[in-house]
Amino acid sequence: MNEPSNRVATVWKQGLFALFLVVVTGVSYLPTRDAGFVWDDDVHIVANETLKDTDGLRRIWLDRKVNTQYYPLVFSTFWVEDKLWGLEPAGYHAFNVLLHAINALLVWLLVRRLSLPGGWIAALVFALHPVHVESVAWVMERKNLLSGMFYLSAALSYLRFRPIVPNVEREPSRGSTKFYWLALIFFACALLSKSVTASLPAVILLVIYWKTGRISLRDIVPLLPLFALAIAAGLNTVWLEKNIVGAGGVDWSFSILERLLIASRALCFYPAKLFWPEPLIFTYPRWHIDSAALWQYVYGIVVLAFFAATWFWRKRIGRGPLVTGLFFAGTLLPALGLLDVYPMRFSFVADHFQYLASLGVIVPLAVATERARIASQGMGGSGLRVLLGTAIVVVLAALAGQTYSQTKIYRDEETLWRHTLDKNPTSWMANNNMGSIHGLRREPEAAAKHFRRAVELKQDYYIAETNLAEALIQLGEYRQAIGHLQHVRQVAPAHADAHYFLWVAHANLAEWDQAFLHLQSHREQKPSFEAHVEAARLLTRAGRKADALREFERAEVFAPGHSVVAFERGNLYLASNDPKRAVDAFLAAIDRQPGWGVAHNRLGIAFEDLGELDKAKLNYAAALEINPNLKFARKNLQRLQKLQVDTQSPATTP
Repeated sequence: MNEPSNRVATVWKQGLFALFLVVVTGVSYLPTRDAGFVWDDDVHIVANETLKDTDGLRRIWLDRKVNTQYYPLVFSTFWVEDKLWGLEPAGYHAFNVLLHAINALLVWLLVRRLSLPGGWIAALVFALHPVHVESVAWVMERKNLLSGMFYLSAALSYLRFRPIVPNVEREPSRGSTKFYWLALIFFACALLSKSVTASLPAVILLVIYWKTGRISLRDIVPLLPLFALAIAAGLNTVWLEKNIVGAGGVDWSFSILERLLIASRALCFYPAKLFWPEPLIFTYPRWHIDSAALWQYVYGIVVLAFFAATWFWRKRIGRGPLVTGLFFAGTLLPALGLLDVYPMRFSFVADHFQYLASLGVIVPLAVATERARIASQGMGGSGLRVLLGTAIVVVLAALAGQTYSQTKIYRDEETLWRHTLDKNPTSWMANNNMGSIHGLRREPEAAAKHFRRAVELKQDYYIAETNLAEALIQLGEYRQAIGHLQHVRQVAPAHADAHYFLWVAHANLAEWDQAFLHLQSHREQKPSFEAHVEAARLLTRAGRKADALREFERAEVFAPGHSVVAFERGNLYLASNDPKRAVDAFLAAIDRQPGWGVAHNRLGIAFEDLGELDKAKLNYAAALEINPNLKFARKNLQRLQKLQVDTQSPATTP
């Protein structure tokens, strides 16, 4: 066969493999069709106002604090998707799967660019490994996928700009300069998607060292702009984590030695999950770090032994193991516990942290496997060749199967948290979130059980303890709720919700002075229209009607012309035996919010108190026409109709 024919055949094979890679990735992640939004997807996507209009898009790019994390390219993709399919999760998940498939293709191209065998194995393992499910099936981890695509594209472009050939000095050709600018642009895009990609220029130097055995000034100078971008992005992220996200406090108070213990254990944890991905948990147990426990130093000894061995034996075994180890550790560096990042509050490790770092293990294994397969062909051992081929297929099938199964846990919040608690019962965060799900279903008993467990696991977890108090209030356990809320005030004095539920609990116990005291504190911490309305309602219940009217006036300042203010004023006038003013207030409420059945019912009561029974009857009927299920309006209408019939009946003769 001539050379053009060979080239065409090669292109066809590559095209078919690329198609196969995309298809098997899509099939493995098929359960994402039914997956929803989980955890912080609600904050960053569902309730994110910056995704709604062009001004929001401007703020995404120009206000680095608007989304707590300054990753404007990620939020820009969400902005576009909001216009395409709104809040339908399937579209977001499909795009995530597509990005992951593209990244697997880029891994294949990158391994080929490095002149290594086994690129097809590396790409398939990367695409199908279940440790990546967290990055793909959790929509907000678009950060990993998008930054990964730009990171790998930047690496490929830079290797086109400066081909790395051992023992040969290669100057960039004039035509290759465009690839340098492409690499710079792709790298900037990677940093604007997730700053963990800042390691790329250092990784390029590692590759140069691996291929040539040295690093010269000529290698460093073109990378200086990339290092500058990396440092700027890294410093920005550190500042945001500390000042906006909230990565600081007792949960991050570790000594240097303790942080080294965390880092060394994490460096052993992640490869172990790649070799044996079971169990995979959304939130792993947070290790108890004790610098006095000698066994915790074993991980550090293992890590040091690995790097010492690969350094001293580099001439015998090659520089590859050392370089891949440094790549793995360097890429993971921001998530090893040496720096404060918010997820450390829940766990020191997470599957999505090693999305790119996993290549430091996957690629060398793929290369070794392919070399063994090629060697078996050269040896003429058909049995060994078949055995290796079968093993590769079995491993890939097993990975795909587990990925398919793992993806199902992202179906919805409840499925995710139940799976987390099944694998990690000590997760206080999962217990709190599971309690919140029961709370939304109005299942206070089940909610209280999970909230109580969360507080037992983390005694300063004031959010869970506040949630527990709310559930106890719903169960009528007001004194218990007050006890928990008093503890919340000690742990988090600025937590306004503690005062809110304290006033609710005291009000239910008719302890009006204490109730109003806490409501005032809540209002001072979180001034709002709702706070003034609640204060007015409380004062009404306590019989302090003049004070209640003043609160309604203050509420009007927050929301002039609000229907609720008029409605509540009407209720106050009714309770004060002033039906004439109550009629005016309810009419104003209906004028501001037409079709309000409850307001019509209350207006009917006011008219009835004035003796205008026909108008009362009309309003009761209007309330039922709007909402046939208003049982109080139905009872009022039936009572009034019966009253009118009785008064119109002729007197009976004896």
